[in-house]
Amino acid sequence: MSVKFPDYVDDKPPVISLFQYDSAEWAKETAVDVKESESGKYFVAVNIQKPDEVVARFEDIATPLLQKVFTDAHQTYGEK
Repeated sequence: MSVKFPDYVDDKPPVISLFQYDSAEWAKETAVDVKESESGKYFVAVNIQKPDEVVARFEDIATPLLQKVFTDAHQTYGEK
């Protein structure tokens, strides 16, 4: 069964909130990743089957929380 990811808007991935991501049917087929741009880091949801395929971008307000989750995970699992 194929999952329907959200449509791009003006050739860009849609910007979503953490709440929208948590309740999205397609979220289980994605992983959260961090990207870098000239203006800094930002977080995206990528297709698990094709990690280069960005499905959605998280709104900027989610960045501090996602950064903390990533930092904590790296500290916890990087030590093992």
